[in-house]
Amino acid sequence: MNIQTKGPIRVFNGQVTFPIEITLSNAGGGVACPDVNNCMAGTDWNLVNVKVEVPSGSGLTLQECDRRTVLLWRGQSNSIVCQASVSGAGSGVVQQVVQATATYGYFVDKSTTVSVTGTK
Repeated sequence: MNIQTKGPIRVFNGQVTFPIEITLSNAGGGVACPDVNNCMAGTDWNLVNVKVEVPSGSGLTLQECDRRTVLLWRGQSNSIVCQASVSGAGSGVVQQVVQATATYGYFVDKSTTVSVTGTK
């Protein structure tokens, strides 16, 4: 998972709105599904539940991003974009923590070969 702000963020009159992009990538070569108990049912494959949180009292709010289910395109990756707003921002550099949590089940299909040899 990768979280990025897009472009420089400039504050005018103490307020600013800017996009935050969250990219999820399947790095393990398997298949994600929202619930580990239902992975083998064959439904909801390549879906990941994402929850995004910001610190309370930070003045930072997110729209369209608190909880989402993300489809990994062709099982590989996908991005979502959230709109972040800050009110009451002053001058100077301020850092805020945006925490994203992904929950999913995961399985990897494997194949094997079995040879049976008879004995006399």
